Amino acid sequence: MAEHVKEMAVAGHSTAEDYVAWIIQPGTPIYCEFDRMRGGQRVAVVRSRGGKVILEVDRNELGQPYYSVITAYSDTKAHGTRVGTVR
Repeated sequence: MAEHVKEMAVAGHSTAEDYVAWIIQPGTPIYCEFDRMRGGQRVAVVRSRGGKVILEVDRNELGQPYYSVITAYSDTKAHGTRVGTVR
């Protein structure tokens, strides 16, 4: 996310954690984006006025799934299929 430091500052955030938390709010739409190069699926969480967070499913040592933040930036355009809403 280092390449998006200026975007975070414009939005009033000094850390990636704060920026991601600001974007991912209750009611934020969730879209599924498909990454053909790696064969995996990525989920984009979009906040209409704030930005976009790209998440990817990974697994821990026990095989349990969790989401990992790939990046976050000011783009608010949704791509893919809407699959839900953040609670």
